[in-house]
Amino acid sequence: MKQSHRSAPRVVVLVAVIMVLLAGPDADAQSVLHEGLHFLAGFIHPERAHGEPLPPDAYRIVVSSRYNARVVVAGKEITVQPNASVEVVIDSCNVALVTSDKPISVASRILMPGNGEQAIQIPTFAWGMRYHAFSWWTDRYGLEKKHYAFAKRLVIAMENGTVVRVYGKSGILELKLNAGESGFVPFYLDTTGVRDSASDLTGEYYTANKPIMVISGHGKAAVLEHPDALPASGPYARAANRTRGTLMESMIPGEHAGTTFVTVPFQYSPTRKRGQDNSSVGIADDRGDVIRFIGTTTPAVLSYRTDTGDVIVDTLGQGEVYTTRSVETARVWNATRQVLCAQYGKSYGHITSQATLPEDDPSTDAGLPMMITIPSTNQWTSHALFTAPADLISYVSLVCRQQHITSIQLDGKPLTGHMYISPIAGSDVVTARAMVSPGSHVVSATRDDVTFMTITYGNLDGLQLCNAYASTCGISLQNPCIDSLEVSSEQSDDTARVTFTPVALYACQDVGLAMVYASASYNCTTSVVDGTATIRQNNATDTAYAVVTGVTLHGTSSSRRIWFGATTDVTDGLNHAQTDHLYPNPCSTTLTIANCDARSNCDVLRMCDVYGNIHVYQCSAALMHQIDVSQLPPGLYLLAHAQQTIPVMIVR
Repeated sequence: MKQSHRSAPRVVVLVAVIMVLLAGPDADAQSVLHEGLHFLAGFIHPERAHGEPLPPDAYRIVVSSRYNARVVVAGKEITVQPNASVEVVIDSCNVALVTSDKPISVASRILMPGNGEQAIQIPTFAWGMRYHAFSWWTDRYGLEKKHYAFAKRLVIAMENGTVVRVYGKSGILELKLNAGESGFVPFYLDTTGVRDSASDLTGEYYTANKPIMVISGHGKAAVLEHPDALPASGPYARAANRTRGTLMESMIPGEHAGTTFVTVPFQYSPTRKRGQDNSSVGIADDRGDVIRFIGTTTPAVLSYRTDTGDVIVDTLGQGEVYTTRSVETARVWNATRQVLCAQYGKSYGHITSQATLPEDDPSTDAGLPMMITIPSTNQWTSHALFTAPADLISYVSLVCRQQHITSIQLDGKPLTGHMYISPIAGSDVVTARAMVSPGSHVVSATRDDVTFMTITYGNLDGLQLCNAYASTCGISLQNPCIDSLEVSSEQSDDTARVTFTPVALYACQDVGLAMVYASASYNCTTSVVDGTATIRQNNATDTAYAVVTGVTLHGTSSSRRIWFGATTDVTDGLNHAQTDHLYPNPCSTTLTIANCDARSNCDVLRMCDVYGNIHVYQCSAALMHQIDVSQLPPGLYLLAHAQQTIPVMIVR
C-alpha cells in the first residue's frame, strides 16, 4: 500500500597548596551516542472515552543512567544509581524538561486504564531540522453518538526564533516557536476518510530553520480496522473504545534515516487469541504487526531478505509510504536510499460467547495497539537500560549479529539459556526475547565492537480497561562528519578549566559538541559553559579529583583527569590526605594504608570504582594495610574505611 503523503571542617591555618596535577588527555575514543544531558520530553495526550479515568500517576518520565547521576525532572530532583532506571510521576503536560550532570537516557510514559504508551526521547543535541512523521488514520467509535479521534503531532523548539513548516494534506502550515516552546500541529479531521488511508497523515514533511523535535501519534486509535461498537447491536451493544488506545513516539530526524532495518514481532498477553476471522464483526486481520516505511529521497527500492534471496516490495519517493499489514516473522529490510521505519502492534477485540458464560452478557476481551520507530542497524547501541512497570506483562526483544550473541548480557547474565533466541531467514542476524519482571534492567555488551537493538514493551489484555506501552531503548545518532577533539586546560591554586574543541577532518565542517560533563569527581564542583568545564576544589584541606569528558556530535570522546592536592595544617605539619595514612596516591602497584590506630580501626577496607562496583574487599587487624592494585584498570577509585571515603587514582 503506497501513500504520498529527550561534620563541619576543623579550623586550620593554611600555609601552602601542595599541588594541582592535570594529566594529559586520554586518547580519543568513539562513543555510541544515545544518551544526553538535556532533554525536552514530549507527550501525545490520550483522548479518554467515557469511563476512562485519569489517575494522578498517569504521566511519567523514565530516567536511566550508567552513572551515579543527579537529575532534575520537571523541577523534581532525583538521583539515579549506576545502571539503574527511575520512574518519576509528573503532572500532565505537553513537554517536561529533564537535565542531568551525567549522561542519561529518557523515555516519556503514559499508563492509565484504557490508554497507555511510551516514547523514547532524543537528547536535544541530536535534534534535526527535517522530519517525516508516522501517524495513523482518523478513527471513530460509539453507538448513537459517534466519537472521532485523529492523529496528533507535537513540535518542540530548542532555540528562539524557530520557524517550522509542515507540508501535509492541509497544505503548508507554519508554526513559530521560541526556546522550550511546543505546539500541536492543527489537526486534519476527515470524517469521510474514517479508517482509510485518505485520512492517514503518515509521510507528512517537516522543515525548520533551527533544530526541533517531532512527537507523533494518535489520541485513540485501533490498529487495524475495528468497528464503532462491540457488539454492534442488541441489548449488550457498547462502544468499542476498549480496543483503541494512544499511539506516541519520537520521530527520528531525516538526517538520520537509514538503509537497513530489522523488525521483530511483538508478544502479547497469553490470553489473546490470534488468527481468527473476525471480519463479520468489522475487525481486520489480527495476525502479526504492521510495518511501515517512508521514503526520504528518490528513488528508494525497498526489499526484505529470505532464504532464497531478496524480495522487492516497493520503490519509494520522498514522502511516499509503504505499509504491510500482517508481518508475523522477524525480517531484515534493505533500501537502496535512506528511508525511515516504524512498527505498530495491533489492537485486539474478541466477543466472548454466552454459551461459554451463560450467566453473563457477551463481554469483549480487548487489547491496545502500540507504535515504535525502528532505528537502522548503524544506529544500534552497546548499552540499554529500561524499567518495566508493575501490573503489566512486559517483554524485552533484542536483535544483534549472530557472532555477537555470546558477548551480550541481560542483567549480568548471558543471553543463551535465559532468552528465546532464533535466527532471521537469509541473514546473519538473530533475535532474542524474554519476559521481564517489574523494575530496572540492563542490556550490555562485553566487547566494544558489539552493538544491538533493544525494544521494551508490555501489555495487559482483558475484560476490563487494558493497557500497553512500547519503545526502543536507545538510538545512536552520530553525526556522520568525522572529527577529532582538542583538549586544552589552565589552572590556578584551587581552580582548573578544561576546554574541548571539536575539529573537522576530511573537509567536513558540520562539527560540534554533544556533551561536556564530569564523569567522576570527589571534593570538587564542575560547571560547564560553551564547551569549557570549570572545576573548583571544595575543601582545600582534602585532596580533590575529577574526570572531565567531552563528546562530539560524531561520538568522538576524550577525557582529562584533574587532581588537586591538599593544603598543609601547621598543627602537625602533615598532609593527611596524602602522607598520614594513604600512599602513594596516585598509585600504580601497591597502595599502603598506615597509622590506622592513630585515627580509627581500619579492619574493613573496600575499594570501588565510580560505578559502585567493588574491586577490593579486605579485613585485617594490622596497623598497616597493603593493597595490590596492579591489576586494576587505570582511573578513579574510592577507598572506604572507618566512615571515610578517599579518592584513589590508579595510573600506569
